[in-house]
Amino acid sequence: MTEIADRGDQVVSVFAPNRLPVEEAKAAEVERVASAASALMVVLYSNNWTRERLELPSALDSARQSSQAAGYALKLLSAMQRPATCREVREHLAILMGCLAGSKADAEVFGRMLVIDVGALSPSIGALEAACRNLRRTSTFTPSIAEVLQALTEAEKQLTGARWRLEQLPRLIAEAESRLQQRLRADSQWAGADPCRA
Repeated sequence: MTEIADRGDQVVSVFAPNRLPVEEAKAAEVERVASAASALMVVLYSNNWTRERLELPSALDSARQSSQAAGYALKLLSAMQRPATCREVREHLAILMGCLAGSKADAEVFGRMLVIDVGALSPSIGALEAACRNLRRTSTFTPSIAEVLQALTEAEKQLTGARWRLEQLPRLIAEAESRLQQRLRADSQWAGADPCRA
């Protein structure tokens, strides 16, 4: 629902109701980079020497490639984590309610209370968009206020997790490079050792 444009060091958000596919693509880019960090983290902290030996080089290559886009992904994420305005909350929830079948006993009261309860959470624009998109795609009837609040909470957690993983990516790459060098040194020492000589 907001258009995010990269202008140098600044990411600008502008209201644009016809931009849902663009927002989804940008959220997917953030998740792609964050997933590379997650994959590297899983290999590094698996406590499984064989897995680390087999998967570390490819996970490290993937993380290195993704790290080139990490700065842009962090800018996108910052724009996605800005607080949604009252107008954006109302518009997103109106679209959500308009897309779903079924009706509440008093739609006006339900809509007003939904906006008040969602607004009280002060959701980020990215979480609001993600939660509404998810509810539009998975709900067959109008969700309860509790379901909308739960979807918002989950979306906020996902954004926070993605930010943490993106911020950890440089440290993870350095740690993986160091561990890979240690493995290579250990392998070369082991290959040069003669197990028959005692």
